[in-house]
Amino acid sequence: MESSSLSTSASTLDLDLDFSYMENFDFIFFWNASNDPLNPSEKRMWRCFKEDDQKKLNEDYKKYLNNKKKNICDLGNYKVDFEKFVQINNNDKSKIRPVKKYSSDLKKKIGKHLI
Repeated sequence: MESSSLSTSASTLDLDLDFSYMENFDFIFFWNASNDPLNPSEKRMWRCFKEDDQKKLNEDYKKYLNNKKKNICDLGNYKVDFEKFVQINNNDKSKIRPVKKYSSDLKKKIGKHLI
């Protein structure tokens, strides 16, 4: 796995990136892996969803774009809400993590920042 830190105006984002399969998708989804993901003062650590989840997220997000009522993607142990862009644990609804979506050209945009 390639890892990278990408500077932004607000903070430094730690991105866990594996580009080996990303080009197969229109969008790449990440979840906030910080210890306290809803705390805005905590450093954000973003992890890429695994390949099978990326496939399901891409399929369901395209459905959502055509029908805003289909805003939930169920990934087994958790679901992703496309309206709120959060991941919710199906066993404990209080466990919520922010989610980000990037276009699949993410590698081109940040590739120069990779070490």
